Amino acid sequence: MDFQSKISKPIDRVQVEGKVFLKMIKHYEEESVSSQNFVNGVLLGLAQGSQLEITNCFPLPKTQEDDPNANEALVTYEANMIRNLRQLQTDYLNVGFYQAGPGGVSINRANIENIYQRQINLPESVLLTYDPTRTSRGQIGLKAYRLSDDVLAARSEAEDRFRLMGHKGPEVPWECEAASSVGRSSFTRVLEEIPVVIHNSHLVNILLTEIVDNQELSRSELSTNSSMLDLAPPLPKDHPGRYSTLNLSMASSLEQQLRSLLAGLETVHDYQYSYQRSLSKSQTTVAGKTATETRNRELAPIRLDTALVSAQLDFYCNSLAQMAGQTIGKLMLTQAVQKTSSSGAPKSQKI
Repeated sequence: MDFQSKISKPIDRVQVEGKVFLKMIKHYEEESVSSQNFVNGVLLGLAQGSQLEITNCFPLPKTQEDDPNANEALVTYEANMIRNLRQLQTDYLNVGFYQAGPGGVSINRANIENIYQRQINLPESVLLTYDPTRTSRGQIGLKAYRLSDDVLAARSEAEDRFRLMGHKGPEVPWECEAASSVGRSSFTRVLEEIPVVIHNSHLVNILLTEIVDNQELSRSELSTNSSMLDLAPPLPKDHPGRYSTLNLSMASSLEQQLRSLLAGLETVHDYQYSYQRSLSKSQTTVAGKTATETRNRELAPIRLDTALVSAQLDFYCNSLAQMAGQTIGKLMLTQAVQKTSSSGAPKSQKI
């Protein structure tokens, strides 16, 4: 079954309403008080041509990791919420789920399976991520992802093959076809990014304009040095906040990213050690085609987990590279300004 044949016109842009973004931020800020774990929620909207419009969302409750009925409880909660929204005659079409937390996206087996099942039901479904660390640096930490075409095609082929062989169970294709599902393409192409734009209604734009006008009016009474770009009175020249945009300190974000990167590297090392140990043990037992297939089936979960952790590490490395590039750019700018000011200053004459 060709997965891409289901999609008449694939989406090439995701439009997110401003209230959806605010709900995601509020959900994370409320939950981050007690823990720094990722928070999840369901996206609602509609696909219009090549654009996916996300108009509403609702958060999912926190569950215990050791609760065996957690997934069933979340599915029931999601179905009840969508049914209630449908009765209220609001947008109720499930178009994916969102995830908010440091780093933005968490690549693991559960999330990959979640994205796949949603894209099977609605091919336009996406994973929307919010990274608060990027927002704290003055960037919109909002991104949208979907599974790459190679992963979707390989998973679909694996399901067809195992269906013909009489195998049952949703975990069989991921376990036994890890090489074709993930290894067919590079681990850096497990997810592909879709451009995101934030949209506000005309009433919201009018309200924002009025807020800006009111801020400008109140500020003009305090200073004649007003500007449409500033929403607060100008700070004194000796105030450190005047140069906050040139702040080079990113110790907290950098430390958090490096800790996650080191933890991921240790996990990859453990998976590689487990893989080599299992491989050497299986090679010393029996030989033959049946034994090879059994060995590949036993080693497939380790290969899949290694590929997913490697994909997560690639996201961390890209984030660190971008963070370092911004810091270096600010450093070069401050050095150029300092050099210009020092060269233009009059030299003191010796008496």
